[in-house]
Amino acid sequence: MLRDIVRGAYVFESSAALAVLVEKEGRDTPDLWPLIETRIVNDEGGHYWTLAHEVLLQIWPENPLIRQLAKATVYDEDISITVFMRLMGPN
Repeated sequence: MLRDIVRGAYVFESSAALAVLVEKEGRDTPDLWPLIETRIVNDEGGHYWTLAHEVLLQIWPENPLIRQLAKATVYDEDISITVFMRLMGPN
């Protein structure tokens, strides 16, 4: 059920369900990243990243796609630069 929410619910519900799954099963559970990667890649307009970036950065700060998106959007008005700097550092 939580995976269905991550897969298809609105961003806030999806990211909350993702946080619960990561807490229960760990971030390296094989099917979690592919669910998120699909949402990000298929997200026209970037709304998923914009609204879920804090959760995604906390879970996968070293992931190349997450890092690329964070660096590309760090100065956008909807992005939390505080979270970005805390989790990714100055690099």
